[in-house]
Parts: sequence; structure tokens; C-alpha cells
Amino acid sequence: PWHIGIADPARRRRVAAVVRVENGAVATSGTSERGEHIWHRRPSATVLSFTVTGPEIATADAYATIGFAMGEQGIEWVAAHEGYSSLVIRADGRIISDAVGLIAG
Repeated sequence: PWHIGIADPARRRRVAAVVRVENGAVATSGTSERGEHIWHRRPSATVLSFTVTGPEIATADAYATIGFAMGEQGIEWVAAHEGYSSLVIRADGRIISDAVGLIAG
């Protein structure tokens, strides 16, 4: 298995969480690299980073972007897609995940 560090969007040089992936893909959408770059994102959004794991990278990447735009509602949306899980870092620093295999740390 791979252990992949997810950057802390508030402190880019720090790792906020680690995801464990075996034979799969990881994609993250958020504010840490390019700032606010998603159009039509909710202005009162509390999500700074949205990570998706799953079997296929292009789909995980699309789901991460969609989930980020949706905010916390994106967690349930991603979970409805078989084989995909999400990990969210909120603006208040809380980390939310819908799967046991995603390790907050």
C-alpha cells in the first residue's frame, strides 16, 4: 500500500492527513496550490481541500473537483459512487472522511 500525505491548505509545507491506497488513485482539489480557482463555488464554503480515492485517476480527479465545488455535501455524493471515498479538510482545521482506509493524521 501507498501512504500519501495531503497538504494542509492553511500551512502548505505541512501534512494535514495521510491516505492509504492500494492499487488505486488519489486526487485532491483545493485552495492550497492555486487559491480559489473553481467557478460557481459556494461563497460561504467551509471546505479548503477535497481528496478522493478510487480505482481510476481521471474519475477521482473529476470527483475531487465536483466535491470541492459542492462543499461538505460532496462527501455523500462521492460515497454514492462505488469504489470512491473522500477526505475533506475544513477551514476550521477539522478533517472529515467517509472511509476507514483514509487516515487522518
